[in-house]
Amino acid sequence: MKAVFAEIGKVCRSRLFLSMLVCLLGINLYCLWDTASSGAYSPAEYRRAWDEIMAQPAGERLSFGEEKQAAIREELREAGLYVTRESELYKDVVAELTAENSYKDFVTDLGRKKDLITGSVLFREEDSFSTRSAKKAYGEYEKAEPPVIAEAPSKGVELINLTVTDLLAACAGIFACVVLFVREREQDMVRLQWTLKQGRLQHLWYKFGALFFCAAGLALLFYGSNYLFASFSYGLGPLNRDIRMVEAYAHSVKGYSVGAWLGLNFGLKILVLYVMLLLCSVCCTLLKGMVSVVLSFAGLLLVEFLLYSGIAATSVYSPLRYVNLIALFQNQEWLLQYKHINVFGQPVNYSVCAVVLLVVLLFGAVVGSCFGYRGYGKRLEHRSGGHLRREKKRRSGGTNLMRWELWKALIMQRLFPMVLGLLLLQILIYMRAGIPGISFDEYYYKAYMTRMEGPVTDKTPELLNEIYMDALETKSSLALDAYERVAERYEYLKEHGGYFVYDTGFGVLTGEVVKDKDALLTLKLMLVVLLFSASVFSYDPQRRMAGLLHSTVKGERQVPARKYLLCAVFSVLVGVAVYLPDFLQVTKQYEVHGYSYPAVSLPWLMQYGEGVSVGGYLVLLYTVRLLLCPVAVVFIMAVAERLKSFVYTFFACGAVVVCIPLLTMLNPSWTVLAYPLHGIYGNPLLQGAWLEIPVYFVLVTVGAVLTLRGRRRLWN
Repeated sequence: MKAVFAEIGKVCRSRLFLSMLVCLLGINLYCLWDTASSGAYSPAEYRRAWDEIMAQPAGERLSFGEEKQAAIREELREAGLYVTRESELYKDVVAELTAENSYKDFVTDLGRKKDLITGSVLFREEDSFSTRSAKKAYGEYEKAEPPVIAEAPSKGVELINLTVTDLLAACAGIFACVVLFVREREQDMVRLQWTLKQGRLQHLWYKFGALFFCAAGLALLFYGSNYLFASFSYGLGPLNRDIRMVEAYAHSVKGYSVGAWLGLNFGLKILVLYVMLLLCSVCCTLLKGMVSVVLSFAGLLLVEFLLYSGIAATSVYSPLRYVNLIALFQNQEWLLQYKHINVFGQPVNYSVCAVVLLVVLLFGAVVGSCFGYRGYGKRLEHRSGGHLRREKKRRSGGTNLMRWELWKALIMQRLFPMVLGLLLLQILIYMRAGIPGISFDEYYYKAYMTRMEGPVTDKTPELLNEIYMDALETKSSLALDAYERVAERYEYLKEHGGYFVYDTGFGVLTGEVVKDKDALLTLKLMLVVLLFSASVFSYDPQRRMAGLLHSTVKGERQVPARKYLLCAVFSVLVGVAVYLPDFLQVTKQYEVHGYSYPAVSLPWLMQYGEGVSVGGYLVLLYTVRLLLCPVAVVFIMAVAERLKSFVYTFFACGAVVVCIPLLTMLNPSWTVLAYPLHGIYGNPLLQGAWLEIPVYFVLVTVGAVLTLRGRRRLWN
């Protein structure tokens, strides 16, 4: 155990890991608070409503809640209102009070579905998957005992399983795995360890034990904070009540108590996180380059996420949707809900598939890590001096500094496949651009705005009236809704000026229609720039070449400048490769035109007035984005110069340039977290308050100056 705790100490003594852990825990708490406070009502109002209900006798609580809801509806009807905070509050409270009825209705509907499928001509075959699945599911629910009525608040129990917590815990765990495996390879400690008996496979087992304790500790920190926040905000209620009395889990076939479910949920989170860390260790031991390790595991998680989010539950490929790590983190789906996976035509319980998958991944990851660790050690033993001489001869010749830095980045550090893959991906994105399937309401809006296009004149009311008559003739509510949008734009233009223009394409480009477009583009851009820049700046310190370089004039002064110039130019080129296909795709799909119209024509660009055209705003947008890419490289350079490690630099900078865009894609209301990236996002900066622009650029300038002047020498 001493060796295991020594491995744990490597992680706990990493100041960067501890700093990242505090940062990720803070982000998790902010996301919990924002999720709880962004609803129609606050947690305090929710608790007061439940305290009022729980003060009633046991048999009268539901009727009291329904009477309260009916009284609120009557007040709204008399006031001519539709929805208020109180109405939404009691709507949810009554739904939680009727969780038992929801379970009974679900079982009844399941029985009807079973009778419909077994009686249908399409499913007459007794050996069909649908028939057997329906019969088996109804049989399980029919045998289950109904839940015992126990009214209690549900929101607290539902808040515990927050998706963003899974993401943040996985990020922290992966970094702990990298500290244990990759950092020693960067420092070339594996060569020394391999000379000792315990430095071989036995040392790997110590790391496996340390990973388990890391997974347990991280689960305790992240999910424990969720438990505490949920209990203090919404409240968890009696822990001995049936889990089916929680509204979100009312359709569960298992009659666990809430306390048993919380404990089981915590244990499963540890297990799934541990399996993920073991899979990460396979990548760390099998692959040679640090960039390959990061790209391979990130690609694995991306593929699993695409399978989970892109495959429908009714598809024949549904096993690929459920049987992967991303789905296993959502353990309430495979532990509480009764689902069948189509395995070669046989309905197999989702829980059984999940357990089998975890066992297979666990043993597969252990075997793969042992194979990779043993193979890496053998490669060290058989690395001959002749091989080193051949490498030296192959790399000799030429004194052009920029050419050698480019060679080191693209060939020696294996970054050329990453650059080529980005270009191919962007070409495929542009080639897929076509005429989108426009919805009916968008079709009417496009047709009406095209007819109205141009400045507001005396004939505009007549055209608007003609559009109204056409909308009435169609007898479609969608056409009338489109007319109302055009009429609202007319009222806006009369007051502020500007032209009529079909603006959906501009809305996509400026982040008004698709809220997470800026975050997606920033994530793609900064991930590639970070991988490239961190690899370039950390290569010489990792290879112990920095001291040798400083013994020459070129090495001390020109190498850092060439590295920065290389990464800065590359960042701008990547920005063009990321933004240009997206711009061409949007303009092609939505037939964007009217670039010369004043920016005030678009309500969300009202602050620019008539002095700036829409095209001028787009030029400013992309200019700001591209100019700030070299600024981001400055910060990556400063971090790499201090940490002298690719993986440390990647995770330190990735906490800002990778995690934050992912969070804002999960919830657009968390864009406030992306303030350090507002310049590369572009639209949040340019469309914010005018005071934000100079403040942001002052902060960026001061940060860059302090970074460059922080030490007497930039490259030590």
